[in-house]
Amino acid sequence: MPRKCNSFGCKRNHPGQPYTKTVSFPKDSEERERWIQSMPNDPNYLRSLSDINICATHFDCECVFLILLFRVP
Repeated sequence: MPRKCNSFGCKRNHPGQPYTKTVSFPKDSEERERWIQSMPNDPNYLRSLSDINICATHFDCECVFLILLFRVP
């Protein structure tokens, strides 16, 4: 089952919706907090999640490429 986008109002990868590549939020706490603050969601809700994903439609193409290229396993 594909990972669902956690951006408020986004239904990508939900049943009946088109598949879209997702990116996991960083594990580094400072970088993760920067990502949380840039989201339209309630920050406290996002902090309560252990795994946050955002779909590629919320990024520029070049940004997604760089995230995937330099991802640390």
